[in-house]
Order: sequence, then C-alpha cells, then structure tokens
Amino acid sequence: MLEDYLVKELGFSQETLKTLVFKYPAILSKTKEEMEHTFASLRKFSIGKKDTIEILLETPTLLSVDLEK
Repeated sequence: MLEDYLVKELGFSQETLKTLVFKYPAILSKTKEEMEHTFASLRKFSIGKKDTIEILLETPTLLSVDLEK
C-alpha cells in the first residue's frame, strides 16, 4: 500500500521509501488516506510533494502529528 502510493502514484524512488521506513518504521502502519492527509496539509502551505518528502526524510515523526491543529 505505502509503496503503491509513494513510489507508483507520487513517483518517488524505492531508495526514498527504504530510507523513510528505516528512519520511521511506524510509517508501515500508515494508510494511504493518512499519507494523503499529510501531503494535503503541507500543500495548504504551498509545500509541494518533492519538498514534503524531503521534510519527511528529515523529520519522519511529522507523520504522527495532526498538522491541521
């Protein structure tokens, strides 16, 4: 599921996915909807998908924060 969304749908590399899983194993429990919510929340601040993935690589625990609050 995660691979389908990040690699196939958004076009990120397998290496990026592996790095995210290594830094934040809990990402494996995230649903596509949760990931979409993170990307959509950052998009509201004019942060594109490439920048979002860079932010997540630096701060993967951001996935566990509700960015809407």
